[in-house]
Amino acid sequence: MEKKKEVKNNTQKVLRLAEVDCPESKQPFGKNAKQFTSAKIFGKQIIFHPVQKDRYGRTVAKIYFDNGKYISEELIKNGLGWWYQKYSKNDNLGDIQSLAKSKKLGLWKDKNPIAPWEWRRKKM
Repeated sequence: MEKKKEVKNNTQKVLRLAEVDCPESKQPFGKNAKQFTSAKIFGKQIIFHPVQKDRYGRTVAKIYFDNGKYISEELIKNGLGWWYQKYSKNDNLGDIQSLAKSKKLGLWKDKNPIAPWEWRRKKM
């Protein structure tokens, strides 16, 4: 998922989720990933840990909700995002993705899902 908003002290901050890349909105399951994320964190208190700035200057962060649930992990677990291995050292997320894939959850129902970074490359 590209961007999420965090509300604290009546301020908003745009964040990019760390370690996961969700389908673009026009890709299969793109809207599902956005709805899932919104349902999990909208109106809730979150904790985020900035990891880095991306090439566009956006803050990439690990976002936690509901007493320590990691939103990137939840997306991968439910087949709504790819483990962004290129930018992650968390091999556990790869195991979680393999399990979602074997269960054919979410985007893994498709016979040939296209990773968002490949889809963006083709659209440019």
